[in-house]
Amino acid sequence: MVLAAGRTQLGRVLRGEGLLSLARSFMEAGARSVVASLWDVPDVEARPLMRAFYAGVNAGLAPDEALRVAQLQMLRAGGTLAAPRVWASFQVSGETRRQVFPQPAT
Repeated sequence: MVLAAGRTQLGRVLRGEGLLSLARSFMEAGARSVVASLWDVPDVEARPLMRAFYAGVNAGLAPDEALRVAQLQMLRAGGTLAAPRVWASFQVSGETRRQVFPQPAT
């Protein structure tokens, strides 16, 4: 699950419960993993990162690895895309190492 709105990883901390956020709500509803953001990132800047992330997931990378590769691509792109305010906001929670689309055995 990818939560494209800003600050979807932020929430309220409750003693004995931990962080209550929109991302956690999706996890409790059954999402295996959730990509969410800590701060607002304009859509025009987030789009290349999300395209690279989805390309990685479609290629068989686990969500955490797909996000890491996408973030590195933003750094290498230079210009405004390399700014941490663009790519560092996003985090993966949940089953981060399990492939979303397992590749068939050959």
